Parts: sequence; C-alpha cells; structure tokens
Amino acid sequence: MQQSTESSLDPFFGDIECARQVLRLLHPSAVAAVAGVNRTWRDYAYDNHLWKELCTEEYGKPPKGAHRPSEEVSTGMRSKDTESFSWARHYRNLATGPDRWRVSAKETLNVLHEGIHSTDLHCLTFTPSPKGVPNSRLAVGGMDGAIRIWQQRLVVGKDGKCMRKWGEGAHAQPTFKIPAAHAGMVTGVEPLGSRGLLSAGSDNLLQIFHGAQLVMADGGPEGVNSDSDGGPEGRPAVMRMAGLRRQL
Repeated sequence: MQQSTESSLDPFFGDIECARQVLRLLHPSAVAAVAGVNRTWRDYAYDNHLWKELCTEEYGKPPKGAHRPSEEVSTGMRSKDTESFSWARHYRNLATGPDRWRVSAKETLNVLHEGIHSTDLHCLTFTPSPKGVPNSRLAVGGMDGAIRIWQQRLVVGKDGKCMRKWGEGAHAQPTFKIPAAHAGMVTGVEPLGSRGLLSAGSDNLLQIFHGAQLVMADGGPEGVNSDSDGGPEGRPAVMRMAGLRRQL
C-alpha cells in the first residue's frame, strides 16, 4: 500500500493524462528533452495525441483530406494511431522546413515576381548540368500556353505565379521563350538531352523542340513537321503531333 502511495506522488510516475497536461505547457524542444529522463517519460513525451495538440496549436489544423486519423487507442502508457501516423515526426518536418530553404550569406535568394507568366505556373522541370558545366536548365510551362526556359544553378520552389531560385540577378529573365507553344494550357514539359524539349498541352498536341535556340519554329496546325538538321537561319527543328489523347 505504501509503495502505491509513493508511486502516485513520485514525479517519475503518474497518470498519462496528467503528464500530457504538464507537457503541453512546455516548448516542444523541452518535451523532446523529457524523453531522455526514463522509459516512462519517454512514452509520455512521444504520446501521439500530445504531439497532435502541439502541432495543431502551433501550425493549425491540417487540410481536410490530408490525413484522417482513426480513433486513438490508449495502451495505458501512450496513445497510438492505428494508422501509424506520427504527429511528432509531422511537427519536426513542419518546424525544420524553413531551414531547408535557407541559403548562405554568399548566395542570394531571388524571386521571379508576377508577370513572368500571365497565368499560374502549371508545370516545371529542372535539368541539372554535368559536373563542372554551369548550364543547368529550368523549363516552366504556364496555363497561358507559353514555355519559358532559364539557365541557372538551382531551383528551390514555386508558389503560384512566383518561382524561387538561387543565383542570377534580381530581374532575371528567361533565356529562351516559346510564347505560343500550345493553344491551351501546358500540361507537361520534359527535357530531351541537352538541347531538346518535349511539351504536352491541353490542345492535344505533343511537341518536340530541338536546336541551339529554343524558339518556336514554323509548323502547320496539324500533322507532323520535323527537320532533323534544324530550321532556316539556325532555327530549331520542331515536331508537332496533333490529335494525341490520353487512352482511358
């Protein structure tokens, strides 16, 4: 009987609900440090429901449909989600996300502001250059049917009409521009070697561009028009294949 009384008063033991209320008052870094006290407090510190509350309080509720945890089942020492979703890991990913985009003082993080594309960006692809060759390419397709290509070092993300990247100047402009690659939205762009580009659009066209300068070559609205040696005056060859539809 004496042992039971001491255990209930011992700070190293206690009810999980009581421990959860105490841990909620701490900073998440302190909660992680509590896990090193002993096995019991490690269970308390990694309680899934606790980290769900911390995550919701710090970052708000997750988007609907992103995760629908089933009812939590208490095991006595910690509550577990039957879908094995770790809220502690989710919190860590959210907390360390901004650090992954941080750049050194010697480099500048630039933003290509609105106006680069008249509509939202829909797709992009990055082609890394061989080691020691500074000519990596980024091809961006927009909902306005245009394709723009940059040569730069590294792309770190995009947000709506803006695209964030390393290197280049603050007012960087695309190296190449295909203003009317497709009549509709550009649904996909894919590099073909070091000088080629494959694009697909909502106009059911699949186009292959190839040449030293990726500018639009002449071609009819339908059929195939290709020139393996390049177009006149050094213009690139382009192959247009109409009527391509996704097979269901």
